[in-house]
Amino acid sequence: MTDEFEDRHGFPPGTNEVRPADRDDQVAARRLAQVAPASADLVTFYTSIGDVTWEDVGNG
Repeated sequence: MTDEFEDRHGFPPGTNEVRPADRDDQVAARRLAQVAPASADLVTFYTSIGDVTWEDVGNG
């Protein structure tokens, strides 16, 4: 799949990464749930995932 990526898209593939939420991310997600109407699924996502980097999709 990556062998043809650069030919197809014009740039080399990057590294895609998912960083688990750290304590600060979890605190921020809980605060969001307290101060703003946010879906439970979104708060769960923010307490689980800290950062997603898709380098081969623009600024991802």
